[in-house]
Amino acid sequence: MRPVDQKRQALTKFLADHADILSRQGSVRATWRAYQGKRLGPFFLLVYREAGRQRSLYIGADPALAEEARRKLADMQAPLRAEREFDRHLAQLHQDFQEQKHVFARHLQQFGLYLKGTQVRGWRSCRRGPNRPEGSGEG
Repeated sequence: MRPVDQKRQALTKFLADHADILSRQGSVRATWRAYQGKRLGPFFLLVYREAGRQRSLYIGADPALAEEARRKLADMQAPLRAEREFDRHLAQLHQDFQEQKHVFARHLQQFGLYLKGTQVRGWRSCRRGPNRPEGSGEG
């Protein structure tokens, strides 16, 4: 068995054993080393935090194996990323709704109406409306 295959098996086992942590966080990073004034690398590490401490797993110098680890990690983290994206969209929709509600409330004030929750109130004392002629005091 080739060393790359052994590292691939060890990486797959590690990902499976630490799936609960790595599904929430972690990344593959490239590092370089200096030896006798020369820059060597890149060497790849799987970096994550466990119990508040940074941990890492040495992947090696094979870019293909590092890319495979990135893909597997991205697949593990996809549900969390999708949930966070959904939450961002939901928060944006809520903010947009609140802004439109304020704009609507300002338009209603022109007629002497107001919002209470999502209900329009103040119809009895409405200054003018769609069925009330301009200047008419009757309704």
